[in-house]
Amino acid sequence: NAGRLVGLRGLSRSRGLEIKPYVAGASATAPGASPARPDETSADIGLDIAYNLTPSLRAVATINTDFAETEVDQRRLNLTRFPLQFPEKRGFFLDGATFFDFPVTAFFSRRIGLDAAGQPQRVDGGARLTGQAGRFDLGALWVRTGRVSAAPGEDFVVGRVRRRVFRQSYIGGLYTGRSTRDSTLDMRHTLAADFRLATSSFAGRRNLEATGFFLRTLSGAGAPRGQSDWFGARVAYPNDVWEASVQFQEQQRNVAPAVGFLQRTAYRRYSPQLKFNPRPTGHPLIRRLSCCPRSSGWSARSRSTPACSCPRAASTTSPAIAFPPPRRTAASSPSGRASNGAASSRARDGRWRSRWASGRGRA
Repeated sequence: NAGRLVGLRGLSRSRGLEIKPYVAGASATAPGASPARPDETSADIGLDIAYNLTPSLRAVATINTDFAETEVDQRRLNLTRFPLQFPEKRGFFLDGATFFDFPVTAFFSRRIGLDAAGQPQRVDGGARLTGQAGRFDLGALWVRTGRVSAAPGEDFVVGRVRRRVFRQSYIGGLYTGRSTRDSTLDMRHTLAADFRLATSSFAGRRNLEATGFFLRTLSGAGAPRGQSDWFGARVAYPNDVWEASVQFQEQQRNVAPAVGFLQRTAYRRYSPQLKFNPRPTGHPLIRRLSCCPRSSGWSARSRSTPACSCPRAASTTSPAIAFPPPRRTAASSPSGRASNGAASSRARDGRWRSRWASGRGRA
């Protein structure tokens, strides 16, 4: 429901300026310690400034950013060979995060301010611009981190733009850059583009959409050349009774977005899906049924598919238990014949069940 509010007079818009300083201190003493320990004191100060350039465009600057109120990560056990992705919980990166969205994780803000072991790294300063200007959605980010023990200081740059076209569509682009100070590493770049074409008036009042993206990573000298593209497309028919979609995605073996997140590389994926959702009329308990036959095919593009080839992958992973690779059987043979393997698996299961039953009988 919507209405029109009238009769308001004498209203003025605020300046849209926010200033949030902080001061933190700590002191530790151990008078009874043996051997004696000196007293330890520390102090820190920082500042966040936000200003609304327009009602829909916001600029934020930060100096010596404070993340003391950030919630800790939930402990998770990884039993797979792929890294786990933990959500971003720091307020500076959460504010306006939707303006940096991309079909894949080409930008992952947890790459900023965390070292290779997942420990916090000092953020010396940064600036962010997010919002809308006309038919454009804009997102820009610059962050500088300080050197902490063995982790060098780095500079991060992210830019994202989307141009809204028609009523439900857009075309956009993304750029990320990462450079390490006091290091021989060259700056690493990521260039990407994406689109979405959607309509709600297909064949009358039906929905239809098509999306796609293309990404390329550019690393410095000494990095592998070529085979650094990541691209995909999807066509979807999301409607009430019938839903259908087909998706294709390929990631080449040298893809390594320096400010992104990868679970695996060197693969090709096909994902068709068809769903039927009837709505029984007059039934007191069932309002909707769903029948969804689907298929997803993966094809490795090289002999080895590392879980994550991008730098500092450990910052998003948890300790994992490694299992030895299974022995090659008829079910896992390169020819793809699974009948003998399935029969042998059923025979093994039968032997285990018979032994367990006979053991219970003797007991």
